Amino acid sequence: FGNRITLADTDGDDVPEIVGAPWFGAITIYDGALHSPVGQVATIPNGVEALWAADVDQNGTDEIYVGEGQWGKI
Repeated sequence: FGNRITLADTDGDDVPEIVGAPWFGAITIYDGALHSPVGQVATIPNGVEALWAADVDQNGTDEIYVGEGQWGKI
């Protein structure tokens, strides 16, 4: 999964997916029920320091937020 892990309902089915990110590399989203990869997102070049998910816009699916390792950008 990587060294940063969070849970997020990214598809709105009320079953949280597992979101994992290594320090460098792709963020991978795993199906919460089947535990198999369902997607990847490229990470930012300075590494992942923080990984967080929440339904900020209240549309029924969680957004994934990544904190950059060197300068603290989101």
